[in-house]
Amino acid sequence: MKKQNKLNCGLAVAGLVLANSAFAVAPPQVENSHLGKGDWVVGFSGSYSHVSSGGDELNLFLANVDVSYFVDDSWSVGLSTFGLFVPSGGGVEDSGYALGLEPNLRYYFQSESPYLPYVGVHGGFAYANDGEDSEVIGTYGLHAGLLIPMTENAYFNAQLKWTEFEGADDAEIDLSTVQLLLGFKVKF
Repeated sequence: MKKQNKLNCGLAVAGLVLANSAFAVAPPQVENSHLGKGDWVVGFSGSYSHVSSGGDELNLFLANVDVSYFVDDSWSVGLSTFGLFVPSGGGVEDSGYALGLEPNLRYYFQSESPYLPYVGVHGGFAYANDGEDSEVIGTYGLHAGLLIPMTENAYFNAQLKWTEFEGADDAEIDLSTVQLLLGFKVKF
């Protein structure tokens, strides 16, 4: 009986270890994966959001391309281009879109961890069309993200991004969005 209990206990411990390792999320152990002064980083990310506002249902699709340069080991300056598409339906009469350009400034929290969290600000302008009218609108916002190294020069990127889209006083386009962007970045 004691041997059976020891065997069951050993199997239970082994099962817990295997189950824990199966669900653990750990980046690969990659040497020299940190970013620093003089590095260029190019990335692509995208998101989908479903928004309910004033009885209208909006589906938002966002694609983003970003190029950044590290001015020191923690700060980068960059330029992003984005495309935002709002298909018709759910209270939206006509499809709409915005194509924009946003300079950004980011601070990366450097540590011994393989993960690289960051925060940033962005702002710029976009050409927007709501199906009837088009105009140039302003954009500004905040973002925070996490880079997870996949190789020495490639990263998985997860970013939470808040952006305010504002037109002129008489503009019909006035939108505030929060997106979870997922994508990849490559260091050069």
